[in-house]
Amino acid sequence: MGSAKRQVTALIALFVLLIGMLTPNVLHAEETSTIFAQVELTVEEADSLYEASLVYEDVTYYGVRETADSWRFMIDAEHVDSALIETITLYDEERVPYSFTAFTITAEPAAEAIGNEEESEPVTDAEEAVEAVEATTEQTVDAEEVVEQPLAEVETMVEEVAATTVAPTVTIEKLALGADGAITEVLAGDLLTYRLVINVDGAPIENFSVSDTVPEALTVVADSVEVLGPDGVETPVPTVVSGPPAFYWTFPVIPVGTTTIQFDTFAPDVDMETDVTNTFCIGVEGPDEAIPADCTDVTVTVVPDKVIGLEVGKEANIDQAVVGGMIPYTFVIENTGDTTLTITSIEDEFFSGGIDADAVKAFNETVNTRLTDLIGTDGLAPGERVETTVNLEVPSDYDDTTHPEIGNVFRVAASDEFGRVVDAESQQIVLLNRIDFTVTKVANPKTVHPGDTIVYTYTITNTSNVTLYFVDVMEEWTSGALTETEQQETTETLRDGMRALAEVENGLVPGEEIVLEMEKVLLPSYDVRAGGTLTNRVTFTFEVSGNRVSRSTEATVHVKQAIPEREDDSVYVPEPTTPVTPEQGTLPLTGSTGTWVTALGLVLIILGLFALTHWRRPSRKA
Repeated sequence: MGSAKRQVTALIALFVLLIGMLTPNVLHAEETSTIFAQVELTVEEADSLYEASLVYEDVTYYGVRETADSWRFMIDAEHVDSALIETITLYDEERVPYSFTAFTITAEPAAEAIGNEEESEPVTDAEEAVEAVEATTEQTVDAEEVVEQPLAEVETMVEEVAATTVAPTVTIEKLALGADGAITEVLAGDLLTYRLVINVDGAPIENFSVSDTVPEALTVVADSVEVLGPDGVETPVPTVVSGPPAFYWTFPVIPVGTTTIQFDTFAPDVDMETDVTNTFCIGVEGPDEAIPADCTDVTVTVVPDKVIGLEVGKEANIDQAVVGGMIPYTFVIENTGDTTLTITSIEDEFFSGGIDADAVKAFNETVNTRLTDLIGTDGLAPGERVETTVNLEVPSDYDDTTHPEIGNVFRVAASDEFGRVVDAESQQIVLLNRIDFTVTKVANPKTVHPGDTIVYTYTITNTSNVTLYFVDVMEEWTSGALTETEQQETTETLRDGMRALAEVENGLVPGEEIVLEMEKVLLPSYDVRAGGTLTNRVTFTFEVSGNRVSRSTEATVHVKQAIPEREDDSVYVPEPTTPVTPEQGTLPLTGSTGTWVTALGLVLIILGLFALTHWRRPSRKA
């Protein structure tokens, strides 16, 4: 049994020895590079994760732990591009992988090393491999695991081979910044920020110097210099600082990544456009010629100061707004500055009143659309003014008791070509009124005859809290026999009488009452049979700011035919009882004035009739 075990062990040892002889030819390139990967770990992760690996150009490399959070790798490449390394994979004791993307690749080892860790020794002799295999065999481990253990040790041996240092590279950029980013123009007196951008790749650079010559025309803001290092790396601190106006910084070490130096200046006051150029240079102090000196500059045009100005106006073109009417709002936007404005927002906010939300939304959309169309796509030029009028309808069922006023504020915001922002607003509050008045009409007398005069009395009272202005009056005859001409004349007479009143001419103030009388004479020829009942309706119309209201009333008069009155008894002449002798010059009197002849004639006639009715004729009997 022991002989068989030794034979197996010898075969495995021979196999491992052959692999060890072939591996160097596969793993070693002509030139290699050593890099250090520092991974951001928590305390728990640092205590549980030991081994590390990375993939570079489709080849997996295993690292040796240097510190609690850094590993050393040997890469088969003359220069290593850290951008091609996307993740670092760490393993715990059970070989469970954990991937990390937050790490830093450097060419120098971390300062703090792990004192209590022992690095893996390279496999230098086949006998050591045989002993390891024998120990593994005695512990009844599978043959594949026995082979894997020497292979891992061979990889560790390869990674510990000394490597050449990665050469650093530097690119620089200079920006002139305004409130909204990079700019090429700045107004005189405005803030101008310069940003120096230093991009370091490959490895940190020692004794790095930066200089910036600020033009004399610019005024540097005191204590505005700010240095920002790469994310996740301690900000580099310069040991030598001088300036302004000429800045000079020296950094003992500038890390891999992007470092920015930023400071603020004020543009000078100029009478004409002036170009200002700022130059930014870098260099390395010492014999290192791998980082050549380099300079870049940025030019900004300083423009004479231009005033930015915006005025807006909003006016309700109405003296007295009433429920059921309309409020015409006039909106005005004017550019009062010297630079073109781009309108960024237009809104009209209702902060009081009982107007429906949908009505307010539709009103605002109309205002915005009209003003935007007037302004156009080119903005509002200096001195340009746009104006529009939009009507707001106040419904007749508006609750003026709960919401006696409508208040809104018109706001406009704009910006100019230099990024400056300006806004303006205009507020308007309109008091609402409900217009109303009463009218009565009385006819006297109630019964008339053709040829009589009817007196009509009109009483009008303003019951609203707003001044009413007379518009018109109309008389309509719903019954009677007046001609159209008479009806028209009556209306015109009443209308002229209303307009002649001073109270009507100046407006009927709240609570005021006016009384007007008008006479109407019925012609003697009035047709009583056709118009025994004379009824007419009067309608008065008043208005407030173009909103009109009308009230009506009517009166009825009865017309009857006149009855002749008895003549005066004092002038009555009785018939004479004695014959009257006509005076000379009259016709002659003939006949008799006695009555006995008449009586005799009547008696004879009666006797004759009696004789005729009782006359007996002779009998014809034989």
